Amino acid sequence: MWFEKTTDNRKITSKMENFLDFHDPLRRLLLEDQRIKSAVEELLGEASRRLKELLIFHYPDSGGYLPHQDIYHIPHKLPDRMVH
Repeated sequence: MWFEKTTDNRKITSKMENFLDFHDPLRRLLLEDQRIKSAVEELLGEASRRLKELLIFHYPDSGGYLPHQDIYHIPHKLPDRMVH
């Protein structure tokens, strides 16, 4: 889990990852029936796989997130990039 401080100095959760391996009911709810995987593959027009799970929380008074260098995995050339 990652945390940040709000403008009024409260500590809030900003990101959480790697939680499905530790929460069986949530993993079953999200992954067993393949609806999410099917929807992603339909949108992308290609097969997909789960690299990791990451939730990013955007609160009204948080700092937000600038584009991150990991948005594109190697290779960085279009159209060979892997977008997540």
